[in-house]
Amino acid sequence: MTEVFDENTLTIGLVVTLSLLNSAFSPIFLAPILTTPYIHYKNKVKSDEILNQWKSEKCGMTGKKETNSDRPPIVL
Repeated sequence: MTEVFDENTLTIGLVVTLSLLNSAFSPIFLAPILTTPYIHYKNKVKSDEILNQWKSEKCGMTGKKETNSDRPPIVL
């Protein structure tokens, strides 16, 4: 009786493991993993554009570092 139970447990475990592996490597589960970096990059570019636009409108910054020629350079 215990041999049958052990064999069924191993079979069920194998079926569940293979099913999870199949689900993990199927295209529907790979799509978010592959597209997430591109979406983050696109959002970063968009947020950088909004930040630069806000800086130019509200702060008067042009995106270039302004240098003040009155001060001497810092030497370390």
